[in-house]
Amino acid sequence: MASFLHGVHGLRPEWPRRVLAVAAESGALEALRGEGFALEEVDALAPGRWPGHSFDGAWLGRFEATHEDCRELFRILHHGWARIPVDGRETAARWRTELLLERAGLRVVEAPSPTALIARTLLITPKIGAGGLVFDDRGRVLLCDRADRRGWCIPGGYSDPDEPPERTAVREVREEIGLECEIDRLLGVYSVDTVAGWTVVVFEFLMRRVGGEPHETDETIGWGWFGEDELPERVFANHRLRVAHAFAVRRGEAEPPFIRSEP
Repeated sequence: MASFLHGVHGLRPEWPRRVLAVAAESGALEALRGEGFALEEVDALAPGRWPGHSFDGAWLGRFEATHEDCRELFRILHHGWARIPVDGRETAARWRTELLLERAGLRVVEAPSPTALIARTLLITPKIGAGGLVFDDRGRVLLCDRADRRGWCIPGGYSDPDEPPERTAVREVREEIGLECEIDRLLGVYSVDTVAGWTVVVFEFLMRRVGGEPHETDETIGWGWFGEDELPERVFANHRLRVAHAFAVRRGEAEPPFIRSEP
């Protein structure tokens, strides 16, 4: 209990430390009150009952470790701490609980007893990616056909650790299609919510080719130059929009950068 009591703090020193007590035993409630926490006592965690960041800590006397409840726990905590009950130190249920907590954005920092874990919320920020739109002398854009068979797309990918977006774009175009390119200008910044549940912020650049020839790689099974009205049928929907932005800029009909949030 000591790490929980020491770790939970309010947004400001003068503000009360808000703790949600779920099916907590009387002894735990007494100890929490003795530390001066502002308690809200409930019998069960109820998804959607509280706004986000409502509590600085959560003391759970009973908890069904599901993906939905772990995500809800993360949502209601403000850079907070949680005490979670578990069934033993070396059980499959215990490891499943830790895995679900981690996937929801809570890291286990202590196991003070065989029947409890102490976790705290992680700082979850969007992933960063970048790509490059390259045009040939006939004004056609270069697209690649992904090796995972998901369709045609702008060359690009996730940034490596400590790698700025512009370097990511140059590297990804080289790795995916074999061209050496330089940045011309920023086309736009696109925020995308992925099916995996996280957000990716993508920097798309207009680029100019300085060397190399397009070719298939480990990441692509095809490539091609396409006019605006000649795009392949299986182009990613959000990439189709970005390609339209690039053609509009080349025609002088729009001024970058575009700032967009995409579903």
